[in-house]
Amino acid sequence: MKLIKPIDAGGRWGLRLFKWFGPPCLSLARAIQHPAAMYGQELVYERLFANALTRLGLENRYYATGGAASFSLLYLLLRAVTELPVRRVVECGCGQSSLLLDALQQLRPIEITTLEHDREWAQRIQQQVQYDITCANLVERVVRGRRISTYNTDSELDTPPDLLLVDGPKANPKYSRWGMLQWVERELGEDFLILFDDANRRGEIDTIEETLSLLTAQGRTFRTRFYYSVKWQFVVAGGKFIPATFF
Repeated sequence: MKLIKPIDAGGRWGLRLFKWFGPPCLSLARAIQHPAAMYGQELVYERLFANALTRLGLENRYYATGGAASFSLLYLLLRAVTELPVRRVVECGCGQSSLLLDALQQLRPIEITTLEHDREWAQRIQQQVQYDITCANLVERVVRGRRISTYNTDSELDTPPDLLLVDGPKANPKYSRWGMLQWVERELGEDFLILFDDANRRGEIDTIEETLSLLTAQGRTFRTRFYYSVKWQFVVAGGKFIPATFF
């Protein structure tokens, strides 16, 4: 876990070392004994999340199993929306996090744009939320010099989000979910929060690295942090959203 510390401080070398050695080490650890620690941490987040739902008077209808959002992700999303001045959320990929955003929208006014390329899955989640989910086809585009598959979302890029949740589209071994860089290239507001799910995978770390490079080139001041349980999240926050790196 010591490798994570320089990453939490915004260190680039720690992130680079983790990209190459972290995923294989985690795979080995899962095969030996690390699952106990990972699931133990997930249980901590589950209890924190459940307590927060009770305090807010929200129904606990979430199933953080299989490929769904982990409780660590749901916990981070809940605290971000309820404790920080989030007004506009862009969510890449729908699922359990969409159900949570819908519930939180009943507590305070937030604008939610959820993008999903799988039409059947989008329709399934649409039946469970009150806001409109955008079914966006995947298209081939060149982003930052690389040809990738991303959402066809020109109409959704006019206003930068306060909170960008990166959990779709489907992952790739390299440059995974690279299309999210379109939001960063167009410059986010002074106060911003980017929440990457599946941050223990090498493809996602490629995208995280490029995000940090872009923000640095733009002269931004920001903080970063890994959160981990059965899945890992990586948070990049600037301005009023920096407290998210201390949740």
